[in-house]
Amino acid sequence: MRHLNIALTAAALFTLTACGAAEEAVEDLQAAEACDDYCDKVADCNDETPSSEEDARCEDRCMDDLRDNCGEDDRPAAVEKINECVEMSCGEFAACMVFE
Repeated sequence: MRHLNIALTAAALFTLTACGAAEEAVEDLQAAEACDDYCDKVADCNDETPSSEEDARCEDRCMDDLRDNCGEDDRPAAVEKINECVEMSCGEFAACMVFE
């Protein structure tokens, strides 16, 4: 359901914004999806079932970290790195999530 809401929001943002803003909206959507996948992976690797509030806090922290610690130019690369890491085994995941 969350992915559907994100997709609908992205479609609405794309329709309502200029090209530059639409590109930013797509990047925000990609970051949100990466953070959602990241939080799912953390929970899986820790053998936990977070509440929806805990999951939302994790996703918010992830998005905040991307905004605060990655420059606008580096953010797409960070999102790509998260996407690569979540595909790895739990043992490889933690090591992969170390950013330079």
